[in-house]
Amino acid sequence: MTLSRMNLTDPNDFQIFILAQAAQERAVKNRRRRLSKKHQNTGASVTKSARSATQAAGDAFETLACQYLEAKGLVVLARQLFCPRGELDLVARHHNTLVFVEVRARNRRSHGGAAASINAAKQIKLIRAAKWHLSELSGRFFAGTTPACRIDVITFDQGRLQWLQDAIRLEQDK
Repeated sequence: MTLSRMNLTDPNDFQIFILAQAAQERAVKNRRRRLSKKHQNTGASVTKSARSATQAAGDAFETLACQYLEAKGLVVLARQLFCPRGELDLVARHHNTLVFVEVRARNRRSHGGAAASINAAKQIKLIRAAKWHLSELSGRFFAGTTPACRIDVITFDQGRLQWLQDAIRLEQDK
């Protein structure tokens, strides 16, 4: 749901908006802190321009994915959540389900396409990152109860979007 479609007089919409905005601000602050530590020895200044061309392209695909999910009725709660276990590109809510979304893009299919780039190691990282953030997200968006969860993948192969729902299973042993 975009800001223009939110009813900010509705307490639920307003609370979701405020919490999502706070999560995004914390994610940006944490990213800048990490980049600052990384560039401490070089003396380079850390600004928004510290993003590489590849990261900027990834941000653009994530924005397209957000717009697509919102058009399908999901509420995007956060973007680019980092933790020691990895990164979650998008976190959304679909009714009473918490949806973690990995966004992948490939211009050429010579290496198997975007979906094929999510190997077993990446799947484990996604599951661990989802578990890392689950309690915090449950507390903020689901009144402390653990919601049903799934990991979706949105791929962009040669510009064509494909949404793979429940693409990665949240198994207990991973």
